[in-house]
Amino acid sequence: MAYFRSFFGGGAESEEENGAEMVEKFVERVETCTALEDRRDALRALRSMVKKYRLAVGTMGMNVFMEILDKERSNPELLTLTLETLVAVLSSDDENTDEDELGERLAEVMLKKPVFLPSILSILETFDFAARRCSIQLLTSLLRHRGPEVQNGVMNQPMGVSRLVDIIHDNREVVRNEAVLMLCELSRNNSQIQQLLAYDNAFVLLFGIVESEPLDSIVIEDCLFVILNLLRKNTMNQQLFRENGLVNRIAGVLHTFLYGIDEESPDTNEWPKQRTANLIFLLQIIRSLVSPDNVAANTHAAQKAMHQCKMLHELCRVLLSELGVSVEVLTETVIVVAEIIRGNYTNQEYFASTSLITQENTARPSLLVLLISMTAEKQPFKLRCAVFYCFLSYLHENEFGKTKLIDTLLPSSQTDGSLTTGGLVCQAISSSEPVQAWFGSVALLHCIIDVDHLREQLLRVQLTVTVGEMPVSLLVHVSNLLTSMGNRRVQMRAGYLMLLCAWLLNCPKAVSQFTANQENLHYLTTQIVDECGEGTESEQQVLKGLMAFLLLVCLQGTSEPNAKKSLEQLIERRISKDTITAAVEGVSRTEQFVRAAQKPQPLAKTPNELFIDYHFIKLFKANEGW
Repeated sequence: MAYFRSFFGGGAESEEENGAEMVEKFVERVETCTALEDRRDALRALRSMVKKYRLAVGTMGMNVFMEILDKERSNPELLTLTLETLVAVLSSDDENTDEDELGERLAEVMLKKPVFLPSILSILETFDFAARRCSIQLLTSLLRHRGPEVQNGVMNQPMGVSRLVDIIHDNREVVRNEAVLMLCELSRNNSQIQQLLAYDNAFVLLFGIVESEPLDSIVIEDCLFVILNLLRKNTMNQQLFRENGLVNRIAGVLHTFLYGIDEESPDTNEWPKQRTANLIFLLQIIRSLVSPDNVAANTHAAQKAMHQCKMLHELCRVLLSELGVSVEVLTETVIVVAEIIRGNYTNQEYFASTSLITQENTARPSLLVLLISMTAEKQPFKLRCAVFYCFLSYLHENEFGKTKLIDTLLPSSQTDGSLTTGGLVCQAISSSEPVQAWFGSVALLHCIIDVDHLREQLLRVQLTVTVGEMPVSLLVHVSNLLTSMGNRRVQMRAGYLMLLCAWLLNCPKAVSQFTANQENLHYLTTQIVDECGEGTESEQQVLKGLMAFLLLVCLQGTSEPNAKKSLEQLIERRISKDTITAAVEGVSRTEQFVRAAQKPQPLAKTPNELFIDYHFIKLFKANEGW
């Protein structure tokens, strides 16, 4: 009794004391009574008291519960009552296991009992419905409270993982579904468990359930969640998945989800929310196989397989058809397509060859469709970011695609007034909408990263900014846009500065043309020391670092001795080298830099968070040590 009172502090209420005494009495009956009916009734009483006296039942009854699990396996009724009581003991009223300290402590006590896990795994092999279901529920609850300990305990038991996977074969749907929920928890954050599950044929078994359920079944979501756990960042499982021909199988599942089981009479009504959720999980599984975070060989092999089994074709149809999927599904599909084509020339060219049939019955190439969506202010921001990422993925390591885009801007290209990819990018750069201008600047930046000869090609581009006036070069236009903003519009300035830095790097001709205009140098040298600009302190630090980096690029690209000396003196007189160095070094300490450096896909949740580009950061880091 003293032990029980210590949990509540001094002066526990009499009701609690009386409750504890009743629990103690029933526990004693379970221990000492010889008649089965008396023990059963005492267990039922304890089960009914759990909600009110959870701690007392859990602590006082623990030893007798363990004894029943260990020695009464031939008695399903006692086993089930005991298991139901233990499940209730671990369940919090508010269902928030993250903050259920009592549940954590009671789970820890259970797991420290040597007979506990072996007993649970043995009970799982019985065919009694109630005992099997309750033991699965208990294991699921334990995994939520003490996941790593349970995972290690299961692995230490002979054939522990295999015995759990075998439950999926149970023909009783309730038991099977409980087993899937348990695997959701078992498969979290443990690569060894994940590999054991995969080698025990979990992929095939789970896909079997997915294919047998209605498209709007929540059981499908649970199955797909387990598959996603097994594949995400697990190199061995990704390889096994591919080698077992499961990319073809997932392509078939995708087709069914998009067009229904009966293609001849497709469902044209709005999808139930659960069907949408299931499809998004399926797309995330596809994405896990081609993620840039994977080993490159795995990603490339998966990209190839997805092209061969027509999955890329299927996904392009979603983007370029009147299928009418939700914005959430469309956004996720765009991201999946982006990662299937990213860095894979065959897939990039296939994507570029697809087109949308417009209402005028004309074919509009997919790249134009992307750029039109990217530059449309009325589109949801999340979708615009996905489309932007897809366009960058088309350009990634695709020199032919970059060259084709820049060719559409050159004077020699045929202009019949129709839309071109290059024209839309330049329109975006000139836009008064900050997000659109940033997208356009970074898209053009990606055309010239790692392709030096295209930097000079871009110098040939001429734009007619004002009707009736002479065209100006694109470099002059971008420079004028930057200097015209003074210390305002931080996001647009960040885009223009990144573009200029990438353009002038390793391109002496571009440096010469940029520095020939003294207004450009005056702008950079005055804005670096300006303390009154728009934006947060962190944004200002990024901008100053980009301007300092651009000045260093100009210095490095100026080969004529007198011109170089003159530029050095100008910088030293107006700023000082120490200020330049401090500004460049300060960029990597900003929140914008840290956020953008995480993934090639922009992680911005709001338009203002778009500030630095992932690939520009790589270029910046490679050259900041001048």
